[in-house]
Amino acid sequence: MKKINFTFIITFSLLLSACSNSVDETNNYVPTVESGQTVESGRAKLSQNGKEIEMRLIGGAELNLGNERLEKGKNITFSLVSDEEREIEIGIISISTEEIYSNIVKNGNGIVDIIVPYNDDYSIYVKNNDSDTANLNIKLNIKLAKID
Repeated sequence: MKKINFTFIITFSLLLSACSNSVDETNNYVPTVESGQTVESGRAKLSQNGKEIEMRLIGGAELNLGNERLEKGKNITFSLVSDEEREIEIGIISISTEEIYSNIVKNGNGIVDIIVPYNDDYSIYVKNNDSDTANLNIKLNIKLAKID
C-alpha cells in the first residue's frame, strides 16, 4: 500500500508541473510565473518616421517606451486605434520621478493630449487596463528617436 501511495504522489506532482501554463476561456495564453522568472508583457515597434508605434500588450500590463527630453508646456498628442474595445491608459512618465501624466481611452480608440508639466526626460507610458490582450496603433505628434 505504501508503494502505491508513493507512486500516486509522484505521478500527481509530475502532472501538476506539466500543466504550469494554460489557456483561459477567451483563448488567451496565460503563463504561470514562478519566483525569479519574467514574462514578456508586450511588444512595440517604432515606424521609420518615429511617429507611429505598433504594439501588442497583454491584459493588465504596462510598457514604458523611449527616453525623450521634453520641455515644459509642450503638447503631446496620442492618437490611439485598436481593433478591439480595450481600456487603455496612455501618456508620459517622468524618468527621474516616475510620475505618470496620462488619460484613459475607454474603448481602444481615441485621442489623448498631455501637456508636459516640467522640463525632464520622459518615456511614453501605455497600460492595458483590460484583462484581454490589446493590439494597438499609436500615432504621435512628436518624433521619437527610439523606443527600447
